[in-house]
Amino acid sequence: MVIDQMVAEDLVAAARGLREADLQRFRDELEQQRQFRLDQLVELTDDARVAGDDARKDIVEIWGEDSFPASDPPANW
Repeated sequence: MVIDQMVAEDLVAAARGLREADLQRFRDELEQQRQFRLDQLVELTDDARVAGDDARKDIVEIWGEDSFPASDPPANW
């Protein structure tokens, strides 16, 4: 009985460790994606200051029409 309880506790601890590792991996991947999109947006908005409407069209093509409300464009436009 004691051995079964010890095995069960070990299994629970292992499962928690796996969940925490999976969550951390997910958080890391999410942060990488967020940083990539931020870098894209910075690059495109820098182009927008120089190129005007052509760069805005590029942003709409990449991010989609509904990426942000029309009444609330990025602050640096």
